[in-house]
Parts: sequence; structure tokens; C-alpha cells
Amino acid sequence: MFKFIRRLITWLTLISLIFWAGVAWHIVNVQPKSDPPAGYPANVAECRVRWAQPITYTEVREEAYRQCDRYYALMGDRTAPYMARLREQVLTRLTSLIILEYMEKNPPQPGETVTGQDVVATLGTKRIAQLLVHVVTHASDPYMIADKAEARCRIEEVRRVQSVYDLAMLETKCQRQR
Repeated sequence: MFKFIRRLITWLTLISLIFWAGVAWHIVNVQPKSDPPAGYPANVAECRVRWAQPITYTEVREEAYRQCDRYYALMGDRTAPYMARLREQVLTRLTSLIILEYMEKNPPQPGETVTGQDVVATLGTKRIAQLLVHVVTHASDPYMIADKAEARCRIEEVRRVQSVYDLAMLETKCQRQR
């Protein structure tokens, strides 16, 4: 009996892995591609060489590498790391959809802090799961302009960073008003 249960679990795990690999492949393959603005490197490798390598601070250089990966993954550069593209496709879109949905249902008052628990309590896990399905089924839709602007801000700001303190402030500088 235990041997049967072990085999069943093994087969279910294998089928599940194949299913999720197919979903990931679909998401990345239909990702829209945008050209970077004039003056920007053509791809992630050029961004790393032109913009990240000249930075002297190690921590800042590593962050510049990450921001190059994130920005060009968001732009749909096919040379960007696969996992970065998948992460941007799913997390950026899902985050934007959740924020828009929450703001429609329950706009926060000035000075009010909204936590993840508030968002889940307002939207519910069923609606968040529906938004995730929407992200997968509409993966070929273009990104929101605000998402691209936020990513562009991060990549530009990391180039201006002069200290580790400035690096810590990067997220606050580029956080869009929602």
C-alpha cells in the first residue's frame, strides 16, 4: 500500500512540475517586447557592460546588475535571464493588478498605512487567484506605462548612487504614487 502511495505522489509531482513548466514557458514566450528608449543600451549584456561595470562600489555595481536584469526583462529582451523575465511577467503584472483592484474597492485615506493583510482581507484569496489566472491568460498584453516608468527610474537612479545610503533610498525614490 505504501509503495502505491509513494508512486502516486511521485507521478502527481511529475505531472505538476510538467504543468507548471508549461505555464512558465507560455508566459515567457508570449511576453511583449519593447525597444528601449534612445540612448539606452540595446540589451541586458550591453547594459551590464556600459552602465554597471564602470561603477566602483561593489554593492552598487551588484545592484546595477540586478536593475539591468529587471529593466530589460520587463522590456521583453530575449537575452535577459529567463527567471528575471518570468518574475517580471508574473510579479509586476500581479502586483499592479492587485493594487488597482484594491484602490478601486478601498482607497486609503491620507496618512493611512495599508498592509498586505488589509489587501487580502479586502480582495479575498479567491479574487487574488483570479487575478493570477488573468496574468497567465493575458501575458501577451503590454505592460502598464507606470510599471515601465518605475523600472526606468530604478535603472537611472542606481547609476547616480554615490553611497550605500543612497542605494538604500533607491526604492523610495522610484516608488510610484498609487
